[in-house]
Amino acid sequence: MALVALSVLFWRYGSDIAFNDMYIFANVSSKIIALCVFWLIIFMIFALRPLIGFFYSLKNGKKQQFKELKKISNESISKAKRNFFISIKDAKNTWKTDINLKKLPLVLIMGI
Repeated sequence: MALVALSVLFWRYGSDIAFNDMYIFANVSSKIIALCVFWLIIFMIFALRPLIGFFYSLKNGKKQQFKELKKISNESISKAKRNFFISIKDAKNTWKTDINLKKLPLVLIMGI
């Protein structure tokens, strides 16, 4: 609130500030530029640091979550590959030993 009051006071009485009898804030544009620079500095000090910290913490959390998801997916993919190869091996053994192709109807063979 004090910064807003200082800005209002500067806007009102800034034209009375003189350096070597030069009233540098007499123009409205110079007051606007000075206030914009002032508020930009205030924004940098008070708002930008916490925002950077907040976004960094989000990034860290998401990175950790992504690593956990990647680990889970790698485990499930390796289990799926292992089960797939076990089932193919089992299917080959079954087709070789248990089932005689000559006794199966033609429709079943084409359906596979």
